[in-house]
Amino acid sequence: LHLEQTKLTDLGLSHLSKSISGLKQLKSLNINLNNISTIAEDSFCILFQSLSSSSFSELTFYVTKNHTIGDRVAKSIADLVRSQPQLSKFHLSIRETSLTDQGVFEIASELPRMTELKHLYLSLGK
Repeated sequence: LHLEQTKLTDLGLSHLSKSISGLKQLKSLNINLNNISTIAEDSFCILFQSLSSSSFSELTFYVTKNHTIGDRVAKSIADLVRSQPQLSKFHLSIRETSLTDQGVFEIASELPRMTELKHLYLSLGK
């Protein structure tokens, strides 16, 4: 899903979260939410929490230029990764957000548990 620079709102992301979480056979998910500053941190948390009930082998998330994203979102991402024992490919790009060292720690602490992981891409910064 390439939603970069759209006018997606919290309500739109909520509907998208529910729809995606209903796709029980989906194994690979790529979501690009770059340059969307109209989505609140809570909505990102709900998105990642709703995906935890699925079983993915590949996950890719791109989020830039949204300063509502902070450590709570990182915790939700870490929880999502923890719920994915079959994950073999994980790409995460979170740039120009309010993520702190604590948020990076939340995500990094899950990496050693990802025993099936074969491909990892992290871009966390400015």
